[in-house]
Amino acid sequence: MGSQKRKPARELLEARRAAALLTSGMTTSERRRFLESDAGQDQIRRALAAAQALMQSRTPAPAFGGTLMGGGPAFTRQSMGPDPLERACADVRAADAAAAQERARLHKAVDRLTAVACPADAARLRAMLAARPEHAARVCRRVAEMEAALAENRARLRLSSLRSICSRFPQVREFMTHMTLQLPLPASLAGFTRAHWKLSDPSGRTLAHALAAEGILPKTFNQWKLTDGAGMTVRDVFEQRGSWAVHQGKAPDTRTMIHMALREIMAHS
Repeated sequence: MGSQKRKPARELLEARRAAALLTSGMTTSERRRFLESDAGQDQIRRALAAAQALMQSRTPAPAFGGTLMGGGPAFTRQSMGPDPLERACADVRAADAAAAQERARLHKAVDRLTAVACPADAARLRAMLAARPEHAARVCRRVAEMEAALAENRARLRLSSLRSICSRFPQVREFMTHMTLQLPLPASLAGFTRAHWKLSDPSGRTLAHALAAEGILPKTFNQWKLTDGAGMTVRDVFEQRGSWAVHQGKAPDTRTMIHMALREIMAHS
């Protein structure tokens, strides 16, 4: 008696069906690459496991209520619903597509930050993206939060108008009335020159120091080493105030938003 070919095991048949469902719509080459890849095999395993869980979660429903033929057991059937493997494959494909979109968004966000970060911070962020993408995502979210706070503070302070600043900060207006050096002032902070920033009151405190104390120096400001009568620099005042979050430009050192976010996330990782 000749040997008969063994029928493929049920598990193998289900795996083949899962592969067919997961590769539906792919070209032959795409299907081959998918099946040969670790990601493809992982999808098949996840789909089979999910289908098995769906099967186990379904409870039998009676086909006919009560019993038959004088108390015999009632016939039962599985409650109707979508094919478990089809549903599982659809769920796996949707989840992986969403994950791929999220990875693409994260890479785009990292590209935006590394384009403006200093080389050292850009390298750290790239390494973090490769090793711990969830931490890179936290850095991007933190920078976005800091940028949102900066935009809110800019709008609130209305940095473009000196008159607006003086109306909102009486101490600055009072300071300007005591300045010993008279110089016509432009209407906008962006128009200030070194001579304007050096305007001082009787105690030697400059206009730059007064505005630094309020954290409202413009993006074009670069006179961080300017000192007052006590020898304190504008940077010292700005640093003591802790006002980096409302400064329009880069800080006078390496503490950009990206640098600060990286240090914060790396310190808690």
